[in-house]
Amino acid sequence: MNIYLLYFIPVILVWSLGDFAQKEYSKHLSNLEIMYANHIVYAFVFILGFIYLYFYKKKELNKGINNIKFVPTKTKLIMIIMVLLSFLSYYFNLILIKNFDISYTTPMIRGGSAMLILLISYIVYNEIMTINKIIGFTFITIGIFILNFKDVMKFLKE
Repeated sequence: MNIYLLYFIPVILVWSLGDFAQKEYSKHLSNLEIMYANHIVYAFVFILGFIYLYFYKKKELNKGINNIKFVPTKTKLIMIIMVLLSFLSYYFNLILIKNFDISYTTPMIRGGSAMLILLISYIVYNEIMTINKIIGFTFITIGIFILNFKDVMKFLKE
C-alpha cells in the first residue's frame, strides 16, 4: 500500500468536520470572534513549533528563513493574495454555514473548487486533460446539482 494514501485521511477529516465545528462555534460566537479565536489557536501552535525548531532544529530553521529571501517577488505576492483570500473565504464560509445546511454549502463549494482546479491545472500548469478527468468532473457537477436541486431552484427564485 502506498503510504501517501494515508495522508488523505486527516485532510478528509478536517475538510469534512471543519464546517460542522464552525457551525457549532457560530452558536456562541460572531463570525469575527470565530476568526479571531481560530487564529489565536493557530498562532499559539505556530509559536510552539517555532520554539521547538529554534531549540532542537536551529540549522533547519535558519535554512528555511534564508530560503525565503530567494523566493521570487511574484510568488511572495501570490502568497499575500492567497492569505487575504483565505481570510475572506473563511468569513464568507461562516456566513454560508450559518444560513444554509452544510450538506448544501460544502458540496457546492467543493464542486466549484474541483472545476476551478481542473481549469487552472490545464490552462496554467499544462496538466494533461484526459477524457476520464472530463467525465469524472462532469459527473461530480451533475451529482452536486442533483443533490441540491431543490435548494438551487429556491435560491435562484429569491
